[in-house]
Amino acid sequence: MARRESVFITLLDREIHVTEWLSNAAPPVSTKVLIAWHGLLRTGRDFDEVAERFAANHGYRVLCPDTIGRGLSQWSPKPNVEYTVPFYVQLLEALVEQLVDRQHGVAAAVPGTPNSREDPSLTALAVTRGRRDIDFLGTSMGGIIGYCAAGGSLRLRGRIRRLVLNDVGPELNPVAIERIKQYGNIAVSFDRLSELEGFFKTVYAPFGPVTPAWLRRIVEVGYRRLPNGKVAPHYDPNVMVVATGGAAATTDVVASSSATGVAAAVEPKGEEEALSHQHSSGSLVPADPWALFDAIDCEAILITRGQNSDLLLPSGVEAMLARPVAQRCGMRSVTIDGCGHAPTFVPLAQQQILETFFLDGNASDTVK
Repeated sequence: MARRESVFITLLDREIHVTEWLSNAAPPVSTKVLIAWHGLLRTGRDFDEVAERFAANHGYRVLCPDTIGRGLSQWSPKPNVEYTVPFYVQLLEALVEQLVDRQHGVAAAVPGTPNSREDPSLTALAVTRGRRDIDFLGTSMGGIIGYCAAGGSLRLRGRIRRLVLNDVGPELNPVAIERIKQYGNIAVSFDRLSELEGFFKTVYAPFGPVTPAWLRRIVEVGYRRLPNGKVAPHYDPNVMVVATGGAAATTDVVASSSATGVAAAVEPKGEEEALSHQHSSGSLVPADPWALFDAIDCEAILITRGQNSDLLLPSGVEAMLARPVAQRCGMRSVTIDGCGHAPTFVPLAQQQILETFFLDGNASDTVK
């Protein structure tokens, strides 16, 4: 059995929500840590199924943050600076630093980060500096955060033991980038939650097979009520402003009874694909992502790609596997049938890919 806790911590003077999963059978302090980071417009609750499994069956402590501006985390007062991957990496550093400091009973060492001892729901982690003690799973934007941290963070490079990059890499499809430029400027709102659920069902169809419970959950945790009483996806619209190079998100698409028309108009294949525009514009990733990717220092890397993904093409996977880092870090790739961008790890077969990699270090090349 595993339990889920909702945690609010202050990182870099911003309140960040973290969904924390713990095993009821494990010791109070687990030495096995998995951080799971979601895509551009998603939340940490996307990982409930895999996080519960890793906590209950394998004694992991799993931390699933809501990125600033998403879910229950604070919206940024400085979006042009803070809705960027470099800042997200700093948040990841601060998260890890606070947990290490709590273990040693000292104040947080990250400049600008208040002591978080007032957050009693964060239990201590038995992690030690100077060793590979953190596993990391990053979907889409979360994967970019992962390879930037593993390759370029002075505090985290060498700390990440095993790294999963889910349907993302330094080379993204420019055709998908152009499509997302248009989609990114469309805001949606609905009269009813059932309409938002229908919209999500269509927009996230490329995710592949998910359960009705998963779909209902992403609605319940992924909406906000607007002043006019309508409901909209639960993220700061400025996230998309930054994602589209600063263009104002002025188009308001409202569905009164059906999400079909909206979905047909925007034709997205997984809305966090908008990170690919950030990749090309430089707003969320460094100018040379390959330099960070090549500098990754970890024990092993797994690239997971949805078979039908239009964001990470087979050529992008091949390019990663051809780099020297692939041999140095034992990089492998897995193609997941029946989905596009990006696999959710809701189906058991997909969860078993992660179990094989994190626990045994191997993974099959294709999973049905």
